[in-house]
Amino acid sequence: MTTTPNEGAPPRSWKPEDPESTPRPRLDRAVGRGEVRYSGRRFVIGGLITITLFWIGLFAILRPGLVGYKQRSEFGRREVAPAVFGMLKVQPPGVDPRAWDDAVRAAHGLLATATDSGSMSIETLTALRDKVQAAAARAQARPEAALAELAALWDDVAADAQKFRRPGEPDLDRRHARPSILPPAKG
Repeated sequence: MTTTPNEGAPPRSWKPEDPESTPRPRLDRAVGRGEVRYSGRRFVIGGLITITLFWIGLFAILRPGLVGYKQRSEFGRREVAPAVFGMLKVQPPGVDPRAWDDAVRAAHGLLATATDSGSMSIETLTALRDKVQAAAARAQARPEAALAELAALWDDVAADAQKFRRPGEPDLDRRHARPSILPPAKG
């Protein structure tokens, strides 16, 4: 026995005068009610364009600050911190060479941390580099005063680092302990 797909259903008429033969209204516009509906696709595309324009604007505003931060941080890492290695050429009398090397390397770490914040201007970093180079030159000229020079440099850099410390960053004393061979800090 063969059955037709509409078995048991009333026959449908497809004549033009039949009310069912009119096409259904499109989903994006309701006909006759004065109501206009918008496509979700347009909403999503408009939202993506808005978000993209927002990010481009934010990037354009923040980029100069980020570039300046990177330049200042790199200047400190490349120019300021290595200047203390001039003191490695000096051997203060009565000081163990290994302890002296460790103290100079600790000073390098302190300088690297102090200049890494990116908060110091290039002029401030240049002045700090000149101060470190001058201390190294004085230590080379008078090896007996090298410990005092390194101690004074440590105190100055630690004070500068506290001024330019980033919020939420741990205290400098926790990160860089003062080498034991240096005389105690003044004040």
